[in-house]
Amino acid sequence: MSDATQPKPRTRRGVKIALFLSLALNLLVAGLVLGAVVHHRSDRDGRPPRLDRGGGPMTAALSLSDRRAIGMALREAAHENRPTRADLQAEYRAVVTALKARPFDPQAVKTALEGQAQVLTRRAELGQALLLDRLQAMSDSERAAYAERLEEVLENGPPPREEKPHDGRRLPRPGPSWD
Repeated sequence: MSDATQPKPRTRRGVKIALFLSLALNLLVAGLVLGAVVHHRSDRDGRPPRLDRGGGPMTAALSLSDRRAIGMALREAAHENRPTRADLQAEYRAVVTALKARPFDPQAVKTALEGQAQVLTRRAELGQALLLDRLQAMSDSERAAYAERLEEVLENGPPPREEKPHDGRRLPRPGPSWD
């Protein structure tokens, strides 16, 4: 018989399934390892500190009582100047209307985004003013201790956050306590 007339041997279905499962398992393990490496990379790898997480290192270096006082002042100010729910909904409805308009008017969306940015900017400016007030109210020794904590935060990152049990009590913060 010639080679053309002989049927090719077929790979068993079980072997194909085993190879597929092996490949899937290998990809899963590789993905888990890569994800763990990316997730746990150091915050000290040359990137600037994240300012979108509670005010950044300057806030993280404050004592718990100072952070709470500034937070309460921010909340009080936010309540005073807060737009109503109806105002916010009207703003977003205007954006939706602008997005659906034919022809599209990017200026309408830009105006809404600029308004939102102004609100965030005013809040950030208030936070900075409150932080500066707090720093000015500190004694020289308190400011020196704050500077030490700030150096620690910049070198090692912020201390871990407090964990809250389900019953609402606060657990002691692991790591350094700055109160």
